[in-house]
Amino acid sequence: MNKLLLICLLLISMSSFSQQEKKDFRIIGREWQQDYINTMRSFVEENKKIPHNEDTKASLDTIIFYYNNETDIKKKQLFLQYIKLSSQESIDFLEDIIKNDTSEELRCSAINSLTFIGANESITFLLGRTEDDNVSDYEKVIISSGLILLQDTVNGERILNKYCYSNDSMLCYKCIWAYYMLGNTSSINYYRYLINNSKDDININIAVQKLAELGDIETAYPVMEKIMNEENSIKGGIMRILKAMGDDKSIQLIKKTLNDKNEANKDYAKKILKNIK
Repeated sequence: MNKLLLICLLLISMSSFSQQEKKDFRIIGREWQQDYINTMRSFVEENKKIPHNEDTKASLDTIIFYYNNETDIKKKQLFLQYIKLSSQESIDFLEDIIKNDTSEELRCSAINSLTFIGANESITFLLGRTEDDNVSDYEKVIISSGLILLQDTVNGERILNKYCYSNDSMLCYKCIWAYYMLGNTSSINYYRYLINNSKDDININIAVQKLAELGDIETAYPVMEKIMNEENSIKGGIMRILKAMGDDKSIQLIKKTLNDKNEANKDYAKKILKNIK
């Protein structure tokens, strides 16, 4: 009887240890996701702290002047990135671009800038854009990402769920990162959809990493294993997850990459294995 009890306790202990290991990675994955959210939101908070004075106003006026006198779209996008001051003048300038500019690239850059200056007062304006049939699905996804960063997650999620189930690879790429900010059931469902339906290897690769980080290891692991066994795939992000999991099977997959034809994969595997005790 004592032996039977001892065996039962041992089995329970082994089961608990196994569950704890899984739980540990789920905690790590969620910490990575939270770090991403914190980093993105810290940009917004830092911009909100910029004082509105003569110097910052002059800096904004200079950016607007050069933007308006530039014709090259890439350079104009760069100027928009330098808009940090959260002021009514900044908001009016950016909203005018979003509403009137013929370049989708510039409109999307302006949406990002409007988000990163923390313009919560522009949420109604942005939502109005998502109801406009002349606005592309891609631009609406950029808006939804901005709404999530401004912590209007209800509308952000609603818009993502409406437009992200698409065959457009670039749109889906943006959706991956917007859903990652949410980190909820909708995010998990979307990553599963991409893994099963996307024809874009890069999107599948990123989606499976995010799926694992959000805790659906059972679905993610076979796909990660498949990618690790392919010759020409990009494996760095997945090796990072496998290292964090730390079980023997995961470490063996990393070791196998030492014979990979891709030099970048081999180098990354060496660095990881060097740090594993």
